[in-house]
Amino acid sequence: MGKYECDVTVCENPVCMCKNVKLHLTPIDAEENKVPGSPPRFMDIDLVGKKLEDKKKLPKEDQFFAEAFLGKLTEDDFVELLKLHYLIKNRITEEAPADSIDAYFEYKEIERDGLMQMYTDILPYGDPLYAEIDGKKCIVLDQHCVKPKCNCREVMLDFIHVDEVSKREKELCYIGVDYKKRVWKRQEESPAFPSVDKLRIMVENQIPDFYATLQRRHDRLKAIYAFCRKKNFIPEEPLILPKVGRNDLCPCGSGKKFKKCCADKKV
Repeated sequence: MGKYECDVTVCENPVCMCKNVKLHLTPIDAEENKVPGSPPRFMDIDLVGKKLEDKKKLPKEDQFFAEAFLGKLTEDDFVELLKLHYLIKNRITEEAPADSIDAYFEYKEIERDGLMQMYTDILPYGDPLYAEIDGKKCIVLDQHCVKPKCNCREVMLDFIHVDEVSKREKELCYIGVDYKKRVWKRQEESPAFPSVDKLRIMVENQIPDFYATLQRRHDRLKAIYAFCRKKNFIPEEPLILPKVGRNDLCPCGSGKKFKKCCADKKV
């Protein structure tokens, strides 16, 4: 097949979870110089299915080349391509302006109940937070309030240890952190943990600019939510009941006059 220089591109949508990569292969000689007059090759690969995407859209000669190329990829090659895919998507995600991200939100639950949003739920390729707690490497899941008019500065942190052998997850603790006042408070539903102060010191020592990082992530989620809310959220219309006279038929459908049915009932 010869030797090729490979450029990799991925889907530019920060919230898209596809694992597809586009390869642009340019023929090069032994000295790694581009070969004049040799056409480049293109192909889309589904890294999960380990197959070509839209193969039929390729010219016949490119189909044969792409299938032969795919057949030479090893398991290690796919692992490396997945790592590269993640790194590119991570950069795209963290650099994307808030008003370019059309993310999914549960608008009614947020507006009515103050449902908090996890940073990596909204931005699956966003920067993860890690900390080692008592010798256990944990992923730190940060949840934020995104209601536009709310001025709260408390972030909920869930410390999850994933066993590298069994892959089982275990929640170590659940903590509320006010990143302005730098106050930590264990939540009632949290598993027991020896000392919140000890946890705070471990995290502050391991994550540079920890409180600034929480504020930046909170502000970003709120900006994304404000953009998506303006674009996608339709507030529910308040229910306006018609005026009913006491001698009119009751609107409940009973067939009785309003004064003998629901007039004196508290709804």
